[in-house]
Amino acid sequence: SFAIGYPWINLSANLLKDLNMTKTSLRVWSQSPERFFESGFEQIAQTRMKGLPINNPRLQVRAFGFERFGNDWMGCVITPWSILVVLACGNRFTWQSVPTTQVRLVNLPSGDYEFMGVNDPILGEYQMCSLMSPVTNLPDQRTAQAFAQQALWLMRQPQILDDSDEEGTALFPDPYVEEPGGNRFRSRREFLTRTKS
Repeated sequence: SFAIGYPWINLSANLLKDLNMTKTSLRVWSQSPERFFESGFEQIAQTRMKGLPINNPRLQVRAFGFERFGNDWMGCVITPWSILVVLACGNRFTWQSVPTTQVRLVNLPSGDYEFMGVNDPILGEYQMCSLMSPVTNLPDQRTAQAFAQQALWLMRQPQILDDSDEEGTALFPDPYVEEPGGNRFRSRREFLTRTKS
């Protein structure tokens, strides 16, 4: 399993109040919710997240890569404050609800990941796995898109080798970790977790 941090959630008392709704609003999607999440996160960016110091003004809201995951939907969302993987309900009877701010392990082909329950007044009930937060070190939208696409692709790939046997090169330098000889010998698990705070 992976330790996941969500520092942006603690930045605003109003945001916490919104996320901790007592009434559940579960939307069931028969088709991709990609446009819904892009529109919803854009509305959040223009309201309760607007002007917060955690925002990266070089990034815009973008949702992409939503595909069926079992009976549900999984895809990625880039925002000015985080990059996250979203899990949305595709079947009311098989959906596993998680209390707000609590987590559950979701088994993907590459391993187990922690998804946190969210109940948002705009987006309703969904679950999220943070890939990067904050994102203030990203230079532009193109870099954020490349990172998010690669991370989502890796999460969907079968775990064939042990982490110790995998080699790779980071898409961009990790500003928080200095390693002798550069960023070589980065495993798939490192790629998906080192950028989290």
